[in-house]
Amino acid sequence: MPNGLHAATWVLTLHEPYRDFRGRLVKESVYFVVLDGHWQSLPTAAQLAKARFAKGEGSHHANDDWKGCFWGPIPSDFVVTGTKAPTKAVLAFVAEASGTMVFQNAEHLRLELFKHWRLEHDRAAVEEEWRSAALARAARIAERKAKLTLPEMLKEKPFAHWRAHWPVSVVRRARAIFTEATKALIELDGGTKRQKTAILKGIATQMNALYDETGCIATGEASEVIARVEQLATLVGLSNDDEALTGHRDW
Repeated sequence: MPNGLHAATWVLTLHEPYRDFRGRLVKESVYFVVLDGHWQSLPTAAQLAKARFAKGEGSHHANDDWKGCFWGPIPSDFVVTGTKAPTKAVLAFVAEASGTMVFQNAEHLRLELFKHWRLEHDRAAVEEEWRSAALARAARIAERKAKLTLPEMLKEKPFAHWRAHWPVSVVRRARAIFTEATKALIELDGGTKRQKTAILKGIATQMNALYDETGCIATGEASEVIARVEQLATLVGLSNDDEALTGHRDW
């Protein structure tokens, strides 16, 4: 980890890269359980054999055994220290998608393990960083909201950071869905509530199709998509309370 300590996972499933039925390259994937503990030096197989599963963080799966997956190559400093045959129960646990924490890549996992260590040993500093970041984010949102219009939203290029783990074509399609919807709202020049609702609901419908094809929407992406729908809704006098506009989403 960045602080020089070592963390450990028990890798249970490895999938080699392959091309799907559309000919698109799917990166290799690694499924694992995080082991509880941190070590000053590289832990031995004997030490890891005694380690329990770590418990997850977050509101949905806190205190559950922490399992996850990432896509892409395994870095050379992710060292194999031993092997152990899993039980059927462990394999079934990892195979169940619910509760699996999805990482963009191995480095994302490394940083999350470091954050987990900091929450155990330096929680006050971490929480202060979160508070400062939340205040800065709120200030940016308020500044943007004060001058936000449909034409201004049309100029924006959202989801740029998705390119770190999804093809450019996926990002372009997601943007195009919002571009078309924003243009349609502008062209309405008012319109009825029914017309505006249909346009905004259409965003989630089209994102469902994109998700079905590419699997590109995890928790973070979903929050961004919903937030952007809500921004459009506010500008045309509608609300997404109780997900009235996005409740039919599959992601």
